[in-house]
Amino acid sequence: NVIYIYAGGQGWEITYKGVAPVLRRALSEYQNAASHSLDVILKTWAADPNTLMLDQGQNNFDQAQVESILFTTAAGDSATVDFSLRTHLPLRVRWPRVDPDTGGHYEESVVYGNWSEVGGIQAAFSLDQFQGPQKLEQRFYTQLSFAAFPDSVFTPKPLK
Repeated sequence: NVIYIYAGGQGWEITYKGVAPVLRRALSEYQNAASHSLDVILKTWAADPNTLMLDQGQNNFDQAQVESILFTTAAGDSATVDFSLRTHLPLRVRWPRVDPDTGGHYEESVVYGNWSEVGGIQAAFSLDQFQGPQKLEQRFYTQLSFAAFPDSVFTPKPLK
């Protein structure tokens, strides 16, 4: 078993042998995935007035109808989020990536599934990470909990 810890632009892995820094490539891949996370896209990119959001129309993904929205930041970074037309929950986030070693272009994606309500909040209990068609990682959660949020979190800010 291995435990990975990422903080402050650094990463470590903990094994039975002890603690060691993660490889440069693994740290780069983590930082790329973290910068294209659903949380960053919907909370940071979507809130930025300089982010271009394009509705790419309806598509099919994993036997479900989805609405695809392309987000492009002022810095040129982009990602597409596929929202279920039935539930309006995100099913997939995908973004282009260039391999730093080979220069090859491919698409990375994270697929969210098995959505369930936890304390009034919808949460994905399965996540699959892909690099092109190849599945890199699959996570299943059996239990999730959230810290209590103050009511002020859900109060809209006044328009300026």
